[in-house]
Amino acid sequence: MISILPKTTYFWLRQIYKLSTPGIPRCLNEMAIITLTTDWGLRDHYLAGFKADLLSRNPSLRIIDISHDIEHFNILEASFIVQNCFRRFPPGTVHYLGLSGNAFGNNPAVNRHHLLLKSEQHYFMGIDSGIFSLILEELPFEAVRLPITSTSSRDQVHALYMHSLALLWQEENLANIGSPHAELIKSFSPQPSFDQNSIRGNVIYIDSFDNAIINIRRELFERERNNRPFRIQLRKSAYTLEHIVRNYDDVEVGEIMAFFNKRNYLEIAINRDKASSLLGMKLMDPVRIEFL
Repeated sequence: MISILPKTTYFWLRQIYKLSTPGIPRCLNEMAIITLTTDWGLRDHYLAGFKADLLSRNPSLRIIDISHDIEHFNILEASFIVQNCFRRFPPGTVHYLGLSGNAFGNNPAVNRHHLLLKSEQHYFMGIDSGIFSLILEELPFEAVRLPITSTSSRDQVHALYMHSLALLWQEENLANIGSPHAELIKSFSPQPSFDQNSIRGNVIYIDSFDNAIINIRRELFERERNNRPFRIQLRKSAYTLEHIVRNYDDVEVGEIMAFFNKRNYLEIAINRDKASSLLGMKLMDPVRIEFL
């Protein structure tokens, strides 16, 4: 039985064939940068194979590893990491997001949209699992949907990703790479709440030093505090802090401290020790600031 493929499929297969044909330029942009954020880990061959395919199409490509230790399918963790560093890369950088998230459940028939977006002079590529809305929040964007369906094989998906990147690095318009895509799957990260005498937040990230990062920013804290004394309550008031320090050296070794990090998030740490483990703090645990 002969299967008739859509014309668009033939077009993409021809383009992929051209890119793999000797003598045809594979990438014209020798200054291209791509960052990789995945939940693949470092133990297996997946990451090395992906990098090898990228370099085979553009040997001068600069590949930057952001993180490959993301908890499997955890788009909140991945988005927090990418959101806090992507603007520090040069304009034109592509940020590849190699995790699918849990937005689709176990239904293989759900069409997972594979997108290429442009926002703030940066490009983002991956499956729309809700991660794009977490990274970009309310930022304007332009997006196209790659010609990948739920019936596409893994090899076809991989080939189309590589081809789309090659087109992008040839300075093609997004419109020439995929179909326009207007709406992103909405995901929401926990937001702090407040009233006249308190702010309530949550642990949203625990870093490799075991410091707990809270979704309370300096601007909100200073505005609601209004120069009043305060008390930070951790673990349902099992631990309290009444001062914000500037750096680790402001407290003795082994002492609990609170400070605002470079991104102006409230952070709980123990000097030279592991705060989250010792204090029993976990992701989404509540943190309360009371103004006295």
